[in-house]
Amino acid sequence: MVTIVLLSFIFAYLTYTLIERPMRSKKATWRLVLVLVLVMAISTLGTKELIRKNKVLETWMLSNQSEETRDVRTEYYSFEPYDSECIKTLGKGFHICQKRGDQPNTIVFGDSHAILLWNYLRSNQSEPLYLVGNHGAVIFENVLRLKEDDAELHKLTHQFWDSLRQTPELEIIVLFGYWANYLDKEMISKTNSKWNKEEVFRNHWHETFKELKELNKKVIVVLDNPTVPENYKYCLTWKFQRINLGDKDETLCMFDSKEVSDEERLTRQILQEEASKWPNVKIVDAQAKLCLNGRCQVFREVLQLYRDDDHLSPFGYRFVWPEIDERIKEFEKKRE
Repeated sequence: MVTIVLLSFIFAYLTYTLIERPMRSKKATWRLVLVLVLVMAISTLGTKELIRKNKVLETWMLSNQSEETRDVRTEYYSFEPYDSECIKTLGKGFHICQKRGDQPNTIVFGDSHAILLWNYLRSNQSEPLYLVGNHGAVIFENVLRLKEDDAELHKLTHQFWDSLRQTPELEIIVLFGYWANYLDKEMISKTNSKWNKEEVFRNHWHETFKELKELNKKVIVVLDNPTVPENYKYCLTWKFQRINLGDKDETLCMFDSKEVSDEERLTRQILQEEASKWPNVKIVDAQAKLCLNGRCQVFREVLQLYRDDDHLSPFGYRFVWPEIDERIKEFEKKRE
């Protein structure tokens, strides 16, 4: 920041000495003026680009914000992603494998939503657990994605399921993900290749719940947080936050819960219907925690609930995780 201030004084001095003073004394030529303006314009744009790439200004501004505000922009791997005891139990290859507490009987598994959950859990109290995740992780064993090569993802999904079958002490399973992706990125079932994407999604959740019941596992499925609609994404820009963060007007960025995509609505409906058939399955609805009277917030208490358009910030997880933690405790009480 000191460099920026010094450069501003240098440019001011050069402007006065090389342009303003010669023009007032009528000693400047237009050629000299144009050359100097061009040089200063290039220098200014170059400095601006350097600041942008090095995030100097943003870092300085964040240093004056609260810790929670800074945590909003925490990157995926600002923490050590692996824990040796987690790897010993669940194996290598996952993008994150973390253990919290002693002798955990709970495991959280999911995609990037689960990975980012660790940014909240690592600094907040919770029941002992393992947290395992992969970008684009798929819960189902017997499906293939049509739009991408996911051989490695399938390998890790099998690895996760093998761990559940071989580790009876893992009694509570929390499944965390962006379920609308399962319909958006169409999948084909190895069980029945003629099923459409909705049938694949419904029938494989049925099979998933059935096997987990047979394994005597308790299950918590977290329904998606609503994705921020396209016409509200400006609320997530650093420029908007910089200008409006101090306004404390939470209504600036509130959208209707009905604006979620068709895939989000359908996956929520199917999951609620399938979960209701199994006594060992509980639902936690992230949308219900983030939306009040059908209006969903991007900010709350002047802090950002979202990291980007569909991932929550650590502050956002503060409103979702406590209910998950409560469901875990309910299952543990029943076991006792």
